[in-house]
Amino acid sequence: HWVVLELSSFQLESVEKPRFHIGAILNITPDHLDRHGTFERYVDLKARAIEFAGADDFAVLNGRDPAVRALASRTRGHVVWFDEHRPVPPMPLPGRHNLENALAAAAVGRIAGLSDEAIGAAIRSFKGVEHRLELVGEWDGVRWYNDSKATNPDAGRVALSAFPDSPLVLIAGGYGSGFELGPWVADLLRHADAVVLMGASAELLAKELADHPKVVRAESLEEAVELAAGLARPGGVVLLSPAYKSFDMFKDYEDRGRRFKALVRERFDR
Repeated sequence: HWVVLELSSFQLESVEKPRFHIGAILNITPDHLDRHGTFERYVDLKARAIEFAGADDFAVLNGRDPAVRALASRTRGHVVWFDEHRPVPPMPLPGRHNLENALAAAAVGRIAGLSDEAIGAAIRSFKGVEHRLELVGEWDGVRWYNDSKATNPDAGRVALSAFPDSPLVLIAGGYGSGFELGPWVADLLRHADAVVLMGASAELLAKELADHPKVVRAESLEEAVELAAGLARPGGVVLLSPAYKSFDMFKDYEDRGRRFKALVRERFDR
C-alpha cells in the first residue's frame, strides 16, 4: 500500500536521509527564516524531499517556480514537471495555486498507476482543505472565505489573486517580522477594494498601505468581522488571509481560522 506524507521544512530537517519513491515540491518562497536563517538554507531543507532519491524514484517538480526548477540537478530520480501534466484536471476550487496543486496530485497519481479517469473523478469531487481558501458560507450575496493558513505574504498573494472579478474585502495582519512586503502590497492595491487590519503588524501595514483608499483597523477578530461585513458588497468576497502568523492573538492558525468561522456563522445565523 501507499503512504502519503506532507512534510514541513522542520520535519525534513529532522530526518537523517529522507528517501521517497515519489517526492513532490510544489513551490518555495521565503518562510520560517527565523528558524532557518537564510532562504538558501530553507531551499536546502526543501530539497531533501528529492535529494536522496534513487534511480528508480521520481522527483515531481514545478517548472513554473524558479527555486523549484533549480532543484532538478540535485536528484538522481526521474524528474517530472507537474506543470506540464495533461490533461489538466478539473479542479473545482478557485485560485491558480489550487490548479497547480491538482496538477501535482495528478502527476503523482499517474506515476502511482492511476488512470486519468480516476484522477479526474477524485479531483472533481475535492471539497478543499480547512483554512486554505475554505468557503465558510454565503450570506446576503457575499461569500466568506477562511484562508488562515496564509501565514506569510507570499501565501497571502496567492489568495488575493483568486477572485479577480469580485469586489474583495481583505482581513489581514498578525505576528511576524522581516517579510518582503512590496509584492504583497502591490497585489493588495490591485485586488482589494477594502482592507481590515488587525494584530501586531497592523500599524506597520497601515503605513505600507497609505496609498490604499479604504483601510480600517480592528482591535479584535470580532471587530474585524463586523467591519468587513459593513464594507462588503453583494456579489463580493470577504477573505481572511492574514499574510502573517497567528501567535500574537491565537494559539495557532487553526485556532484563528476556526474562531473566524464561528464568528461569521454566529453573526449571520442568529
